[in-house]
Amino acid sequence: LYGPFDDVGITSPIVSPDGNHVAYTYRTGRDWFVARDGVKVGGPYRDIVPGGIVFSPDSKRLMYAVMLDNGQSVCVDGIEGPTFPGVLPRSWNFFPDSGSTGYLASLTRSIWSRLSSSGAWKGTAALVVNGEPQRSWPYDESRGTGLFGEVFFSADSKHVAYVVIERGQQFVVVDGQPGKGYQFMAEGYSSEPRAGQMSHM
Repeated sequence: LYGPFDDVGITSPIVSPDGNHVAYTYRTGRDWFVARDGVKVGGPYRDIVPGGIVFSPDSKRLMYAVMLDNGQSVCVDGIEGPTFPGVLPRSWNFFPDSGSTGYLASLTRSIWSRLSSSGAWKGTAALVVNGEPQRSWPYDESRGTGLFGEVFFSADSKHVAYVVIERGQQFVVVDGQPGKGYQFMAEGYSSEPRAGQMSHM
């Protein structure tokens, strides 16, 4: 499975952290597929959600998001997870221990598939850990509120963080609990391996 194909994903190919594996998305006819080291891992799919393939830190597992007839799903090693109305592009990743997974997903179809009367996307979204939605948050594009950016994990894989914007302020939410609100935060996060603490700028 090294071609020829009708198309190849814009982010393909992806090399594993240890440099021993390569993965890529490709299209044959109308259907999209995912392959690792020349062997098909998953498919057929309607399309691949922007963000491409992510290798686990130990280079043994693959994760990516796909578009299905009834919604979008994050796949791990070719196995489809629960289906949601939408998955936030580029939000999926493995915890540092390569075991658990996390990503941001919409819980209501209106968030990405239907415009509100004000002309902006609205709905609710949540962090999803190992296929289970966590605390949900309202999303309203006209007010600039909702989940924002990537998902971040502590080095010991015990904590997870993301950013929520509400009432004109940005909050870092760690393990479901929002911290102090700020008007602006730069895109920078770090974790302390021993204590599992997370900091932001």
